[in-house]
Amino acid sequence: MWVEFWTWLGGLPASSSSFVGSLTGAAFGLLAIIIGALFNAFLNRWRDDRLRRIEAQTLAIALKAELTGARKTLIENADDLERGVENDFQMPDMISSIRILPEMLPKLGLLGHDAVAQIMTAYGVLERYAEHCIRMGGSLVDTPGPKKLISLPGSNAARVARMNRVMAGVLDGALAELGRCI
Repeated sequence: MWVEFWTWLGGLPASSSSFVGSLTGAAFGLLAIIIGALFNAFLNRWRDDRLRRIEAQTLAIALKAELTGARKTLIENADDLERGVENDFQMPDMISSIRILPEMLPKLGLLGHDAVAQIMTAYGVLERYAEHCIRMGGSLVDTPGPKKLISLPGSNAARVARMNRVMAGVLDGALAELGRCI
């Protein structure tokens, strides 16, 4: 096939050979541009995927830190309540301490559906904390800052301690899922 092409090319007049040479050069140039564009697209996709992975890890770390702090508060409060409470006591409204999730909500999809389900369950439990405390006879306390407190009767200390431990267990599931995302 190539021999026939070269024979045909050799038989063309000089002006035709110039045209075929220009056409061949343009074809090679176009091919080089296409290959370069495809390689550039590959590099951009690789960079974007890497940045997305880093962003997902950073998000998981931040949410894990926030939920770890909430879990620690729940456990410490449960420990204090189990030691015994004689008078009315105050507990923090857990959702008033949440700062990271509202800012990161648009990026939550980076973590995958299992992680998102566990995270939203955990935050939902924290959001309903005050509601559960009020059902146990608690009342919201006006505070000057953004954090809120709930005043509860001392007779409900054991119930609140159990509730805190159950909620900490729910947070453990979200923390385990976030650990897999890191």
